[in-house]
Parts: sequence; C-alpha cells; structure tokens
Amino acid sequence: MFTQSSFMEPSHDGIVTRHLFPHQADLLNMFERERHSLVVNTRQSGISTVLSLYAIGRAFANGDSVVITKPTERHAHQSLRRIRDLSELNCSDEISRSNRNSVQFESGGEVIVCRGSSNPVRGLPIDVLICDDFAFYDNQVEFFDNVYPVVHSRPESRPDCKMIICSVPNGVDKFYQLYMENNEFVSTRVSWDMIPGRDRGFRNNMINLIGDSAFRQQYEGSFV
Repeated sequence: MFTQSSFMEPSHDGIVTRHLFPHQADLLNMFERERHSLVVNTRQSGISTVLSLYAIGRAFANGDSVVITKPTERHAHQSLRRIRDLSELNCSDEISRSNRNSVQFESGGEVIVCRGSSNPVRGLPIDVLICDDFAFYDNQVEFFDNVYPVVHSRPESRPDCKMIICSVPNGVDKFYQLYMENNEFVSTRVSWDMIPGRDRGFRNNMINLIGDSAFRQQYEGSFV
C-alpha cells in the first residue's frame, strides 16, 4: 500500500519504490484539505502521478467515485493504464473489477477516466472530479459550465464533491480566468525549480532548445 511519502510503480528496472517530492506531498495535502483546488503546473513535474495516487486512495479507502478527465481519448487510455498499474502494485487485494474505462475496488469506490467533454461526465455519480491538462480541452467553457453544477448537485448524505483542475497554461482562456478570478478555487503553482535536479543549467538548456516564450509557458507557468 502506498502512503503519503512512498509508493511502488513499474520502471525499466522492474518494480521500484518511489518517494514523493515535497511539492507532490504538499499537493496531496491540499487536495484533501480543500474542496476546490487549482494547480498551474510545469511540464514533467509528476502532477499526473499525484492525481492518480489521490484518485486511487479516495476510491479504495473512502469508497468514492472519482472521475478523471483528460484532453483526448488517447490521454484518457494512457491515464487509465497508469492507474491500473499503480492499483495492482499498491492495493491489488482491493481491486474488484477492471475494464476499459474504470478500475473498481472492494470498498465500492471506483476511478473512471474519460475525455473532457460534458456528455461522459453528466449522469455519473461523482465524489471527486479531477480535470487534468484542462487548458488543452477542446471547449473549456462548455465543459466547465456543464460539469460545475454537477459538483454542487450532491445528495444531502454526501454534499461535498471535490473538484481539482490542473494544467500547464495555454494562453488567456478559461483556465486563466479561473486562476485569476474564481474565488471558489484555492490555487497554487508548481514551477520548474521545485523539481529536484533542475538547476540553472537545466533552465538555460531548455531555453536554448525551445525558446524563452515556450519555457515561460511550459516551465514557469506564464499565461503567454
């Protein structure tokens, strides 16, 4: 079983135990503490791993229905494979069923992964809604306007549905608006220098490869 400090995952060297970086542990605590969370993150910062671990933990420990949305079907399938691998390594005895769209646990909880559109989300029982790479959804405004009411239309027995939105910026859009103007969400940022092993040499090398503007967007979280 993984904890808030370590977990097992597959690698090229076989099964390894990973330890969470400080920013990853901080995000897990934030997700559990806040009802609505928004993260402006950097490329290759381990955010998807944190989201997967949080979803699995809520599903098998709390019996929650967790829905993760991704920009495309391909991203959704990749995410589900990751969740299935992590579940089998860290809580295999708790899995009751696994299919093409979800992993279900003995507790009655499940993790469902789908493309970020309103249709797959509407009608699903949701305790936690995680929107990953939100700034790259085809229609952020329509998606948000359709799913946000679902977050609040909970039965009296389970009123507090959580909503987590994470993304690298992609210009001035709905994600930018939520970050700048929506007081419902507690926001935080993950920048390139919070990742262990990244120093000025990493920054200079990446700027030489992709340019200053792309670096500011993808690694510093700038809405350029």
